[in-house]
Amino acid sequence: VVPAFLLGKFPVTCAQFASFLNDTGATRVGSDASVGGVVVATDVVAWLKTRRESEGPHAVGVFLDGESGWAPHRDSADLPMTLVTWFGADLYAKRFGARLPTELEWEKAARGEDGLRFPWGNDYEPGRANLADYWAGHAVNTQSDWDLKFSQEENGPAWLASRPTPSGSFRRGLSPYGVEDMIGNVAEWCDDVYDASSEGGRADFRAMRGAGRYGYLAIARCATRRRRAPESVGENLGFRIAVSPASRITSDGV
Repeated sequence: VVPAFLLGKFPVTCAQFASFLNDTGATRVGSDASVGGVVVATDVVAWLKTRRESEGPHAVGVFLDGESGWAPHRDSADLPMTLVTWFGADLYAKRFGARLPTELEWEKAARGEDGLRFPWGNDYEPGRANLADYWAGHAVNTQSDWDLKFSQEENGPAWLASRPTPSGSFRRGLSPYGVEDMIGNVAEWCDDVYDASSEGGRADFRAMRGAGRYGYLAIARCATRRRRAPESVGENLGFRIAVSPASRITSDGV
């Protein structure tokens, strides 16, 4: 039994995170945004330079504008925040009297009372969510399909065109509780530690849930668990926030 909780209907947006950075007086250290010495995100403009990209679909995130402080990159204000560390997601949530969801909470919100395999039911249906098959225009079921049909070593037409979309773009993918984008769009940080030391990994990895826009059938089930170093960022990784019923959100952080 999962105790009662409230979960953000949408992932936190770039505009919301930029406002948080400005409110907390975040500074830029190298390519990173830092709050109180904690790296919370990577400046998307600096990140694009390391990839030798300037504009295009992958330019989603926030950057330090010399005149106006932190701001969403072009056309990404209403898109899910990406390039954010677990520490940044955690600090954002706490700023508003909230927290990151646990894996159990995330899964409950995605699967509903009946434990569905996917937010919409037990059968996978291409096009229901912002996943790799949406951009490829055909089924992407396995890692080999993904490599061959979608990514092509990050040079495939579908991979190059893909990007996060505003919440509400895939209404047919709603969870039983009406939560948006639990599968697809961006993967999401959860609060839980994912101890991978027994697998030769680190003991301080954090859990991430939900296949983002790079996701494919084999990893798109609601029950799929993945992990990532808490200080790392990804262009396909964001977050949403949760509260216990007695908590009080201090602003429009959800």
